[in-house]
Amino acid sequence: MVNTKNIRKSICEVGKLLYDRGYIDASGGNISVRDGDKVYVSPRQSGEHHQWTIDEDSIIVTDMCKIPIIGDLNKITRESVSHYYIYNNFPEVKAVVHAHPPYMLSFGSAHMEIPAVSEGTRCVIG
Repeated sequence: MVNTKNIRKSICEVGKLLYDRGYIDASGGNISVRDGDKVYVSPRQSGEHHQWTIDEDSIIVTDMCKIPIIGDLNKITRESVSHYYIYNNFPEVKAVVHAHPPYMLSFGSAHMEIPAVSEGTRCVIG
């Protein structure tokens, strides 16, 4: 069994690292981890209100049906529905990072296709 505090702390550290390196911006994104029948989810507005400077006590822990075990379910990110869908349909997935990379948002806002720049990407999505 994994230590609950370590998972919660790791989510905070990864979020801050992604933010500090410019992989996500303050407009959104969220992180979750699945450990057995528990799901750990970052709170909503972690970027917008906190620039990903959050502590482990803010991470919400639920069961696979989104019933809270630790934390306030009202603070869970609205995009958590996608996370739970992934966990329920792909049991091998243990973590989900939903990011809002600034350069990707620029392409999307301009309705431009994002070119595949690596051989791996071209093989998978064309």
